Amino acid sequence: MNSVETYQKRLREEVSLVEQEIESHNQQIESLNTRLEGLKRALELCDSEQIAVAELLRTGVAGLQFDTATSRSSAPSTEKALHKSSMARGNAPRNAQRGTKSSPTGARSSNGGMRRVDMIAAVLKRHPRLTVRELIVALERQFGWKCGESNLTAHLYTNPDRFVHTKADRAGKQLVTWSVR
Repeated sequence: MNSVETYQKRLREEVSLVEQEIESHNQQIESLNTRLEGLKRALELCDSEQIAVAELLRTGVAGLQFDTATSRSSAPSTEKALHKSSMARGNAPRNAQRGTKSSPTGARSSNGGMRRVDMIAAVLKRHPRLTVRELIVALERQFGWKCGESNLTAHLYTNPDRFVHTKADRAGKQLVTWSVR
């Protein structure tokens, strides 16, 4: 009978060790899932706010070194990048928004900001076949550009080499959607 009790004791200890190991692995999984979400969010931010992210990385975040050799040689100073990133979020004064075009990525206009047509193209590359109203929402979300329907459609129709739309449905059952050529 003594050997059976010894065997039961070993089994209980083994069960306890396995439960502890499972708990340890569950904590690791939670930690890795949290890290994965953070990395996915960082990638999302890099896609939408490249200038601001580049400036943050240049300031020397521990463990994340930014290779300045691969960055653009015409990268703006920290102040200019922070100003542009706040403009992209819509924090600039009303008259400054008219004169300056915000630009996290893409081609630049003569004053260093991203051209409106390039903003439209960037959004449509990421989300093809958007209606004008959907495109307005996406442009405001991604670039902080609050535009009206007539302003946007003027850009779309005056650049037929860059943008294409579905055929208009006169019955009004199917909305016109836009894409990049």
